[in-house]
Amino acid sequence: MGTATIDEYLNLSIADCKRMGFLAPQAMRSGVVTWRVNDKKRASIGFATDTRGVPVAKFSYTCDGQPVDYTVYLRWKRSNLSPDTEHGYYYFVCPITGKLCRKLYLYDGRFVSRGAFNPLYKQQTKSHSYRNNPL
Repeated sequence: MGTATIDEYLNLSIADCKRMGFLAPQAMRSGVVTWRVNDKKRASIGFATDTRGVPVAKFSYTCDGQPVDYTVYLRWKRSNLSPDTEHGYYYFVCPITGKLCRKLYLYDGRFVSRGAFNPLYKQQTKSHSYRNNPL
């Protein structure tokens, strides 16, 4: 997988989760997330969220013949555009970096943020002058 571009990795975004009904407030939801290419099933996983108490997303799938079950924390942040209301957004907490992100990618058997595995992304976050003259 070393030569794949980031667009080739399976990914799951907060927007996808919201659209599929997984982010209802104070609720537990579960189901299957399926990825399709040209109407052909590419992959699917068991997925659940629990927004009661400490919000979490739970992934359940098989990778290289081994069952994988793990939990990724969700964090709610109020919108800075309307601080007087309860408007806000969920974010994933990357299990590798601990940073907030809106999208996780399946890499090396786990769903992680792109900053956890993509050296090109890390380089892109540097200033133009740093990229051109790193010393």
